[in-house]
Amino acid sequence: MADWKGDVDAPLVSVSCITYNHEPYIKDALNGFLMQETDFPFEVLIHDDASTDKTADIIREYETRYPKIIKPIYQTENQHSQGIKISFTYQYPRARGEYIALCEGDDYWIDPLKLKKQSVVLDKNCCPMCSHSHYILDCRDHSTKLRNRSNLVNRHGKISKNYSIIIAGGLFATSSLFFRSEIVKENPEWMKKWTVGDVPLILRLSDFGDFFYLNTPSSCYRYFTRNSWTERSSKKTFIQVLINEVRSSKLWMHYAINSPRFVYHFVIFKIVYNFFVKFRVHLFSKS
Repeated sequence: MADWKGDVDAPLVSVSCITYNHEPYIKDALNGFLMQETDFPFEVLIHDDASTDKTADIIREYETRYPKIIKPIYQTENQHSQGIKISFTYQYPRARGEYIALCEGDDYWIDPLKLKKQSVVLDKNCCPMCSHSHYILDCRDHSTKLRNRSNLVNRHGKISKNYSIIIAGGLFATSSLFFRSEIVKENPEWMKKWTVGDVPLILRLSDFGDFFYLNTPSSCYRYFTRNSWTERSSKKTFIQVLINEVRSSKLWMHYAINSPRFVYHFVIFKIVYNFFVKFRVHLFSKS
């Protein structure tokens, strides 16, 4: 904070961290936020969704030590289980920064200059979002690998918005996303119907221009952590997966019909078509 310039109560960046039962991991996330070397103020908005372990206790310790930075919400009743979209309901509306950086409680940042690098990119470019390469840590065997998407980047460091539908399929880690907060302050109702929050976010941001990509690994995404999306998905039956795919297909179609960017339509219809092809193959393989 000694290097910060400007009003501490007017942060340039709001870090959004959603957590639930992340006791083994949350300190890594918090330390990754606090090690950031910036000359501008930033805030860390944490939402604990009524954790039943010691996650909230750990956050309270950090809040006591860094009250100017750590800004938590401690829920007494789980919001996710009620279908409430936490980012859209609690996090984005209270973000005071010009930019928002995401990192869930079981992931963490490894580059102390991450926020500074990404803020410079958006300061100098008319891009809605900046992302970067990242490591994947598989919690089943503790192996790591680098995920790099630089093959999609043009010579200016940008990824064309034509790739935005593909990007929504998981090209970027949530912990790498850095975007303009004004875009998500007011969102179309269709965004809140998705079960996976980064899909509508990427679609929304793609309506405002190309994405910028930094070929420097600055975060680590934990794969198959306890209570994670990857762990829950691996336990779903085919019927559960089918229901989710049908719901997602309907939302893809809705977005395609209502999107002003007609270049997306063919790509979206192809995604829906491929799903039904896979379903038909599965159906006949069982008969």
